Amino acid sequence: KDDPQNASFELSLGLKADSYAQIMQDRLMVFKPAVISRLGRLSVTEGRRTTPFVVDSTAYSEEVNIELPAGFSVDEIPNALDLETSFGKYSATYNVTGTTLVYKRALTLKRSSVPAEKYETVKAFFGKVHAAEQAPVVLIRK
Repeated sequence: KDDPQNASFELSLGLKADSYAQIMQDRLMVFKPAVISRLGRLSVTEGRRTTPFVVDSTAYSEEVNIELPAGFSVDEIPNALDLETSFGKYSATYNVTGTTLVYKRALTLKRSSVPAEKYETVKAFFGKVHAAEQAPVVLIRK
């Protein structure tokens, strides 16, 4: 649904991936609930920076509902994350409702220029976001 008057866009999408998770020891199932990466265009580098880092504005929020496979329950889920800096906010939550894992994430970045001496905050922020989006969920066979 495109809603230009409210500057929003909504997309509902159904995916089925029979082999998305990795089976381990024939009793554990491991997968990453962040199916689509949103940080591919962001380039944060190591080392000392001498010029300001420009953050482009963007915003998204997602809710992913994952139906747990029959015979499995949640063994481990990542901790919720809530980050806020002068240039952006990020949150990620995980909840199990019945046989559904609900994963929500949201990122809001404000167009800004981060001084070179504060580049470590940029690296720390996006490093934590990247780690959160790579964090696996572990299911165990009942």
